[in-house]
Amino acid sequence: MNRQTYFQKTSFCLIFLLFSGLFFPLSHAQELIIKFKSRNPQRLGKLTAADSTLLQFMQKRSDFVSVKTLVPVSRGSRTLKKAASNPFSTVRILRFAEEKNLPQLIDSLNALPEIEYACRNKTMQIQQTPDDPDFAKQWGMSRIGILTAWEKTRGSAKMPVVVIDTGIDMQHEDLKNQIWINPGEDLNGNGTADSSDFNGVDDDGNGFIDDLTGWDFTDAPNYPDGGDYLQRDNDPSDEHGHGTAIAGILAAQADNGLGIAGAAPETKIVNLRAGTSQGLLEEDDVAAAILYAVEMKFRIINMSFGDVLITPLLRDVIRYAYQNNVVMIVSSGNSGDDRIHYPSGLAETISVGAVTRYDQRAGFSSFGSTLDLVAPGNAIFTTQLHNRYGEVSGTSASAPYVSAVAALLLANNPAFTPETVRAGILQSCEDLGSDGWDFEYGAGLLRADKALPDLGQATVKIVVPRQDEGFSQGSIPVAATCAGALISGYELAVGRGNLPNDWQRLTENQNHQIIADTLLYWQVPDGEDTSYTFRLRGFLRNGRSLDDYISIVVDHTPPVVTNFQLVPVVSSGKTGSLFGFDTDDLTTAQLSFRRGTANFQTQKLKFVNRRHAQLIPFHEQGDWEFYFTIRNQAELSADFPQTPSLLQVAVKTDRKIGDPFRENVPTFNSGYLLPFTTDMNGNGKPEVVLNEYLPNGNFGNLVYREFENGDFNRTVDTGLRLIPRDAADVNRDGTVELLAGAGRA
Repeated sequence: MNRQTYFQKTSFCLIFLLFSGLFFPLSHAQELIIKFKSRNPQRLGKLTAADSTLLQFMQKRSDFVSVKTLVPVSRGSRTLKKAASNPFSTVRILRFAEEKNLPQLIDSLNALPEIEYACRNKTMQIQQTPDDPDFAKQWGMSRIGILTAWEKTRGSAKMPVVVIDTGIDMQHEDLKNQIWINPGEDLNGNGTADSSDFNGVDDDGNGFIDDLTGWDFTDAPNYPDGGDYLQRDNDPSDEHGHGTAIAGILAAQADNGLGIAGAAPETKIVNLRAGTSQGLLEEDDVAAAILYAVEMKFRIINMSFGDVLITPLLRDVIRYAYQNNVVMIVSSGNSGDDRIHYPSGLAETISVGAVTRYDQRAGFSSFGSTLDLVAPGNAIFTTQLHNRYGEVSGTSASAPYVSAVAALLLANNPAFTPETVRAGILQSCEDLGSDGWDFEYGAGLLRADKALPDLGQATVKIVVPRQDEGFSQGSIPVAATCAGALISGYELAVGRGNLPNDWQRLTENQNHQIIADTLLYWQVPDGEDTSYTFRLRGFLRNGRSLDDYISIVVDHTPPVVTNFQLVPVVSSGKTGSLFGFDTDDLTTAQLSFRRGTANFQTQKLKFVNRRHAQLIPFHEQGDWEFYFTIRNQAELSADFPQTPSLLQVAVKTDRKIGDPFRENVPTFNSGYLLPFTTDMNGNGKPEVVLNEYLPNGNFGNLVYREFENGDFNRTVDTGLRLIPRDAADVNRDGTVELLAGAGRA
């Protein structure tokens, strides 16, 4: 068979596939570049009969629009002489009305022996710096390669990002046009919040009246302040400044000649307020905001907050959101240590730490096995309340960079799942610290420019067991998913503790992928109560790897109560009791109580913790009996005191509260507090040591506040921007030394 006959047959097969619908119809206008091989050096500008036949069949398609040459090859029926010597005279650009399954079409064309190459006719943009005057101050934007990423997309209003925080200054010049407007409440459909839109009616029927610009979920009667803290309403304005700073990093308006540009400037921000003017967020308010986001079908949530404790409620709500295809990006914490921070410690979230402009982990940035990656988080220039701008630092500032890149990825491909987004972000990170994943930097530094190209979907995730699950004995299944276009194989290992130095390989397969498959059954070790960390490593075909970590607790003994205290208190003019106790394990606790011989009532304590304290809810006069049931993560439980013993307290509601009781609330500015008092100067007066926050929410100077004349009035300002960590007489010279940390500016 000669080459021309073979080519005609293969061309016919390709034409059959084209008309069978394998590659078309297309979804939007698309151009293909095809270069035919030059077979006659003397007549480069002439296509063979087979070449012409292929083009003619493609032009007969109903969605064909046009074909053109790259360089002039003819005038009328006459071939130009210059075309005979031009190696690009066999290039043709074909335009179709729609595009679908383009990669398969390109693959088929490239498989033909007479085609030198076939590819998309890609669109590029000039790499223009936005005209926002303070863009040069945003060092984090250039470090993550945002301008290159913008060549692909700047985001989309159809893929907004939910910011659960202290609210947003919706009148800020760089944010007022970036706030998501609820189309179901926008009565005139003009995309702006007009007074006529607030009609007191739940127009979209979602249970929230006039949620035109978001919602205020703050309902914190236990944390009274001078702001809006008591009632949930439709005004999610920021009274603290934290949420405004986060919104600016994420999506401040670009090219408006004002201030800065956000990392995803064509993305809209869904403003869900859950924090008070003091920057406090109650978990039930956060949970309600997440449920709102799920109900409204939003895909991305930024949460720049957290604690070392979490309630079962928030844990379950986050898992529910993940199951509903929501990507949740959370700051790793500002404790500067390896304590697991929540909600970033949950496997369903993406945990983000902070680095300085020198690619070093910021001193305040929490790290450990639950960290996913790092992003710029020190001296970040952003929006502030009342049309101001300034610098903020913290992992709170790092998370919105990652949320912005997630928004770019989903704007480019809305079909991506949370795990696809996670993989796209992590596998494109720039490695920092030790080679590969490490406890300080996770997968490395966020790179928007490398995340936006479609690297192929990859999922590396331990499905069972879950983070922080506890076990006392037996064998437990370890199930995982490690699959995707770039995945070549996997390895499962286990190490002792939350930050293992040594790993024991449990199983590996270099040429296999798994989807929610049980890899093995792991025998719970006897001996010491401790934690173990599983590491699933997915090997990529490009030589890199993706890791997923899950820590579990092994506990063979029931929890033990220590340091139990019962303190008489006065509450609302009545006497009562405040209890407190410690446990040797992380535990949940339940209070069982009754008056006289009545049936026991129960009340669950809020947190999983080693230290529990709560006001006993005895409101009626009489003799009360009570006990506690504590349960550790391995589901081993114990009663305190052990039955049949019970604790007893007498409640009197008729006691008069007189002059010995007076309110004396020390006055403090907001700040990062050393959690105990000191006596640095040895004068016998207690001192509080803290880093007092600046009005913009940034870290200020380290100060000592000494107790004098009934209040912590006397202040010593060190003039140093340090964060207090600990205090002790380290060298045993009779004076107290302070341990403090600082990130490089």
